[in-house]
Amino acid sequence: MPPEDRPAEGDVPEHPVAREGAFPSVEVGEELVLLDDAGELPLYHNLNRQAVAIWTRCDGRSLEAIAEETGLPLEAVQLGVAELSDAGLLTESHPLSISRRATLRIIALATGLTVLPAVASITAPGVAAYGTVADGNPCSSNADCAHGCCVGNVCRGLGLAQDELCVPGCTCYTGLCCASYKESPSIMKCESPSNSAWTCIG
Repeated sequence: MPPEDRPAEGDVPEHPVAREGAFPSVEVGEELVLLDDAGELPLYHNLNRQAVAIWTRCDGRSLEAIAEETGLPLEAVQLGVAELSDAGLLTESHPLSISRRATLRIIALATGLTVLPAVASITAPGVAAYGTVADGNPCSSNADCAHGCCVGNVCRGLGLAQDELCVPGCTCYTGLCCASYKESPSIMKCESPSNSAWTCIG
C-alpha cells in the first residue's frame, strides 16, 4: 500500500477488508458467533448486532459508506472496525490507543447511540485436540471432527442449537445451556437459561 494511502497512526483503515476464509458460524438472536481456527490457538468471536452490520460490509467500501448503510455514527463504525481488527478478522491490523477509543466512544454515545459495536473473543476449548474431518462430513465420534462435535454421524461446527438434544462432548451455542425438562428430567436439550420450564445442568 502506498504510504499516502496508509491510515494515520492511531486511526483505522479508511477502506477495511474482512479476512478471507470460511468461518463456521451460528446466529444467536441478533448476534453472530464465529469459530476462527486458522491460528495456533482456535478462538470463538462473538459479534453483537452492530459489529455484524459493520463486518459484513468490510469489503473495501469506505467507512463513510458503511456508516451511511448501517445508520451508525462514523465514530461507532471506526470503533467497530477497531474491534474487528483486534480480533484478527480484517486483513490489516491498526490498533487504536486507549485515549482515541475513549474519544470515539464519547462522540458516538453523544449521538444517542445506546449500544456500541463489540467483539468478544475467547479460546475455543478442545478444538485443536480433535481430528480432521470437516463439518458436514460423516463421523463416528467427536474425536473424528475438526471442531469436536459429532451429531447423528455428521460433524458439526459450533455445537448444538436451541431445542436440540444434548450430546456428550458437544456444547450448546453461546447463550444456551444443556438443560433438563422440569416435568420430565430425563429429557435434556439446549435451552435458554431464562426458560423457566428447564433447569440448566451444564
